[in-house]
Amino acid sequence: MNRSYRYIIYTLVLFWLILLGCSQQQAERVRIVDHKLVVELDPEQSKIFAIDTVRLDTATLGSEFVFFLNKNLDVEQVRVGQQALSVKSDPTFSLSPFIGDDEESLFSHFHQNGRRYTVQFPPRLKPQYVEIQYSGTIMDSLSQSAFSRMMVANQTSGLISPDGVFLGDETLWYPTIPNSLTSFELVTKSPAGYRTVTSGELISCKETADSTYSIWQEKNPIDCIYLCAGDYRVKSDTTSGIEVSTYFFENSQYLADQYIQACKYYLDLYSDLIGPYAFAKFSVVENFFQTGYGMPSFTLLGNQVIRLPFMTRISLGHEICHNWWGNGVFVDMEEGNWCEGLTTYFADYYYKERISKEGAKQYRYDILKDYASYVTHDSLDSPLSSFQQRSTPASRTVGYGKSMMVFHMLRQRVGDERFFATLKSFYQDHLFRYATWSDIQNAFGAASNTEMQEFFDQWLQKTGAVHLNLAEVERQSEEQKHVLTAVIEQQEPLFTVSVPICIEHKESRVDTLVTLDDNALEFRYKSDKPVTKFSVDPDYSIFRRLNWQEITPSLSQFYGDENQIIVLPSTATDEQLAAYRALANALNRNGEARVVDDDTAVDSLQLSDASLMLLGHPQENQLVAKIKDKLTVTWQRNLPLLMGQEVSKPDDCLVIAARNPYFKQKSMIWLMGNSPAGIKAVSSKLPHYGKYGFLVFTKGKNVLKGNWQVQSPLSRSFK
Repeated sequence: MNRSYRYIIYTLVLFWLILLGCSQQQAERVRIVDHKLVVELDPEQSKIFAIDTVRLDTATLGSEFVFFLNKNLDVEQVRVGQQALSVKSDPTFSLSPFIGDDEESLFSHFHQNGRRYTVQFPPRLKPQYVEIQYSGTIMDSLSQSAFSRMMVANQTSGLISPDGVFLGDETLWYPTIPNSLTSFELVTKSPAGYRTVTSGELISCKETADSTYSIWQEKNPIDCIYLCAGDYRVKSDTTSGIEVSTYFFENSQYLADQYIQACKYYLDLYSDLIGPYAFAKFSVVENFFQTGYGMPSFTLLGNQVIRLPFMTRISLGHEICHNWWGNGVFVDMEEGNWCEGLTTYFADYYYKERISKEGAKQYRYDILKDYASYVTHDSLDSPLSSFQQRSTPASRTVGYGKSMMVFHMLRQRVGDERFFATLKSFYQDHLFRYATWSDIQNAFGAASNTEMQEFFDQWLQKTGAVHLNLAEVERQSEEQKHVLTAVIEQQEPLFTVSVPICIEHKESRVDTLVTLDDNALEFRYKSDKPVTKFSVDPDYSIFRRLNWQEITPSLSQFYGDENQIIVLPSTATDEQLAAYRALANALNRNGEARVVDDDTAVDSLQLSDASLMLLGHPQENQLVAKIKDKLTVTWQRNLPLLMGQEVSKPDDCLVIAARNPYFKQKSMIWLMGNSPAGIKAVSSKLPHYGKYGFLVFTKGKNVLKGNWQVQSPLSRSFK
């Protein structure tokens, strides 16, 4: 064979291989644009029986169709019309055709819980609809734990049980493809009285003697179909054409009206602030295990969580706000998760700001204190561009707290009117689409007609925070004027930041900004009146690492320290000691703390390098007796008095945070209970109160809480 023929054949073979590779790659990216699901739930047997008719995007269709399904579900038949198609399953697979390498951790559940299926189409068959029939058991283990801002609750990949049903994104309970947006219609059959709920609108619900039939429809594209069910009582109302409902168990019905009224308030608030609510309904659904999840058009709250006193005032609004940020505009994780910080800003922080400037300032301070308490060294830090979801207190502090502060600094930079108007436009432009930090940067760059690259680069790509010191402050007279000079320093890593300065005179105040872009800046101020106080960032308006003197003692510093010692009282009664030991075990669920008795602590432990938790009365715990005079309490009749509150009732419990007297940069918590019942009642609640410096509980109910005063090294006062 001559060279020219060989070249032609080689070229044709190469061309054919390229086409085959393109076809294969294209087939793996076939999109599902709609599901028509018919599902029967059998909670007693933990089984699901389903038929899903998927509508495919024919523009991306090749010779095969790939989808993923839970490995405990059996695909019984795949058909196009009456024609059965061959299907292959593969428990080992790569997700690279569907996702980027940096997103692999987000989709690890596909490997853990899923199986890949490949449907082969006969020649010349390009179907728009494919019917998939499957069934099986979904009963993952469930490990109960406290759900709080300090600790992330354990999760399950999916449950069908007599107590309830939870099928989510990790369950892979319906044929799905990573990074896909679909609409759906869902018909469910469940036992009588067993109501289902999902995203979208409830088209109909009918009861028979032995079954409940429901039809749900979501016309908008969403990134996951959730299915929850339980023995619910449903209560509904409307606001601005939106149906507002509660799906609560019988013993929680007394909370329904309170939740419905709160939902109506938040839906109206965000519709005005951000843009029209995009869904037909919003429902609050009670879960049989402890969760605080926000899904498109509903939230799933654990049966203990819905009873927390702050839920309708703060946390519920946060989940509703996610229907704008996260479930309305979806997060493209390629550049990190922006929506948790934005939701926190529009929810938790914004509520404080609407009430008072002082409350907003305190919230910003608490964010900075969390960062100082939980991100205690570089290995716990990460750039915002890599944050995807919270898994530890440190990751929550970065992904929620730092991100929230970035939006606050952005607002300070562009002004209130432009900030809110830009985000309104951003929401409208990206509704039911994926968006990145770059999209947010571009929106603000266009709105302000300024270059935003440096601002976003330093806050998204770098770790750390601004760390300020006030090196020199002098006040002197010059030419019949009063002159103040100060040197403001920042430690590595260096940021370019607008630093707020406050200058106080006896009867007036001057606020200004200085740009710090190096390791030091000399500030000079001249006036006719003497300066009485000079402060750097007194309102905590920039994301910075607090100096240790600025950090008021609080429970969070103990929670965030990797070196913890819990000291038990050796002379307590057996019942008291058992209650203290149970509390220590509850707080030490990861087993990182050293739990010792007070004899060991007093005699031999090196206490200077650890945060301490001392349990018991002074007469029960030798170490408490030793440092009793250093505690911020008054003693009456051998019982403490705090802020005028006498801790004398039988089931009272007192918690005080202080500095470790052996090492001022470490923390100490003293917890004293007057009875085993009082101690037991607070053990599960303490993680919710991490930001506080002192607490009093009576029968487990909080009756006093607060924080100590801050003495900032970034402030100087003059007589």
